[in-house]
Amino acid sequence: MLTLLLAGAMLSGPGWGTHALAYQYTVTCPGGYTAFALQVYNSTNSAPLPSGEDLNTVLPNFNAGGALDGCYVYIPVISTGGFHGFTTYMVDSTSSTGWDDAHGLAVPPPKMHLGDGAFFNNNSGGPLTLTFSGNVLSNEPPVTLAPDTWYLRGRQVPATVSCASPAASWQDLMQSSPPPFPEIVLAGNIGPSPSGGADYFWSGTAWNPSSTGFCLAIGQPVWIGSSSGQFPARGDDNVQSIGQFSIVVNPAFQAMMAGYPGYNATTKTFTSPVLYDGSTDIGRSDPLHKGSAADINGVPVGFAGTNVSDSMLVVEPGGLEPVGTREVHTMIYSLDMTGGGAAVRAGINAPDQPVSAGEVESYSGAMGSPTNDFIAQSFFDVFVDVDLPAGGTNMTPFPGATLYNSMPLIVQNTFLLSFPPQLVYIHGMSTAVPIKFRTGGSIWSAGDTFGLLTLAGHGVFTNGGPIAHET
Repeated sequence: MLTLLLAGAMLSGPGWGTHALAYQYTVTCPGGYTAFALQVYNSTNSAPLPSGEDLNTVLPNFNAGGALDGCYVYIPVISTGGFHGFTTYMVDSTSSTGWDDAHGLAVPPPKMHLGDGAFFNNNSGGPLTLTFSGNVLSNEPPVTLAPDTWYLRGRQVPATVSCASPAASWQDLMQSSPPPFPEIVLAGNIGPSPSGGADYFWSGTAWNPSSTGFCLAIGQPVWIGSSSGQFPARGDDNVQSIGQFSIVVNPAFQAMMAGYPGYNATTKTFTSPVLYDGSTDIGRSDPLHKGSAADINGVPVGFAGTNVSDSMLVVEPGGLEPVGTREVHTMIYSLDMTGGGAAVRAGINAPDQPVSAGEVESYSGAMGSPTNDFIAQSFFDVFVDVDLPAGGTNMTPFPGATLYNSMPLIVQNTFLLSFPPQLVYIHGMSTAVPIKFRTGGSIWSAGDTFGLLTLAGHGVFTNGGPIAHET
């Protein structure tokens, strides 16, 4: 729910407001992700700053008392030619700036320009309200888009977007006519990983559908971009990985975890340090069709040529496309994230585990053209080995162990624009899976369950690129 609170009269000036009057609008955030658009600027300034608005100046006192500590803001990283994931900011009242990066290090507050969209991830345990306060443009300038570039856009002022027609909606949102090149507006489930596919197509000359528009409330953005693109040929993607995992510890082993670094004795949960792998290899097959002989019998994946068939996907998420849809088989060939003595390993680095296989599936459906392979969705069935070092202050401290999961952890991305995946991943049906001891010890036997494993924050990013965060 979004509400606008107005104070005073409409501001005057040649495109800019004065600093005398402030406007407010609120964004209500239930648990999880909420999209928002910046529509006010710093009330102490007479014009928006060219470098963008510091969120601390337009969200005054929003973390009073540290109530929002542990919540996140994700700012899209966009440049001509592509969307490059998100820059991650964590709310932290103990930080010198009030904000940390994905590694837990203090960073300057996030900045946004008017009309920019972002996501707030509410981890506070209950609904909360963000109150934006500042000056408002009296004249909303037109926005120009670059081809083959994705945007998360809202209006530049706190006003709604017309529902009359797509043409009227676009005019309200962009204050300009549509471009001469194709665009798509995703106006259904607006999240970091939208689940509905494309809602409105602009061909360069006409809208489809052409009737009802994509209504937007005050403070709400939409994804806008191009879906053109074909799945690449068989090969490998080499990326960097960063992540963190948590284990809710079995009561039988909680005592030995006392004093263990990262173990919370209240929640009985161990949270790992941030882990990093500078060279993760993800293999992909040549494109094929769902339900075909190649899909059923398997195809070579990556340069290693490992055969991956549909039967190797032990658990699949819901919402997949019909038989005949173009897709690509994938696998995690090499993953070895380490940090603080802990590790998460998969592929050739966990040779005793099954293949972590997956699929990338086009949203174009059974009759889709290869030129429209993207937007796509993807998932992996992930099997890992987890290494924990010795530690703790108990008289019988945890001696260290290697753990494994026999049930796959499903990792999804329902909004894939290219290879490698660079958007937010979400865990599917298996948000937590049992993690077991690989070998026996003095206190446990091989196969005993140590606890429940979740990958608390895993993502991939290309060299020099931003973190693609996962929850």
